[in-house]
Amino acid sequence: MTRSLLGAALAALVCGATPASAVVLWQGDANVTAATAACAPGVAERRDIGVGTLLRTLYRPANLSNNGADARFSFVHDGQAIYAVFLPGGAIPNGNYASFGVRHNGVLITNASGAYRAFTVSPAAVTASTTFVEVTGRLTNFLDIAGCTISFRAAYAPKP
Repeated sequence: MTRSLLGAALAALVCGATPASAVVLWQGDANVTAATAACAPGVAERRDIGVGTLLRTLYRPANLSNNGADARFSFVHDGQAIYAVFLPGGAIPNGNYASFGVRHNGVLITNASGAYRAFTVSPAAVTASTTFVEVTGRLTNFLDIAGCTISFRAAYAPKP
């Protein structure tokens, strides 16, 4: 129950709380293309993240409609862990991110941070009428796991 409520709150923060907010976002899947050993602690198979892991994801570009100045990404792993990443000022390709979410065991993640590197967004100028977006990048401390660095490739389509 707590995870469901947190998931709804997380979605509201990433997506916008009301239709009046007129945010523009894309949904899709991210495929993990590289992961450090810390991402797969072996505690439980469902918690391990490795090459080939598929994550559900939302992308909210910066400075588009009422999206605000920060680019936002959210990732859902195995229908359990939810992680939102804020890129201050929408800065691409490198910087430090702020994040929050919930771990597989239901523990709330707050005030977490890490680095993002080598982010690319194609097309470079995303507009409200863009029909397909591809993002690649690298995130450190993914899912707030110390030493867990992933590289990913994501494909997005507009969220209706």
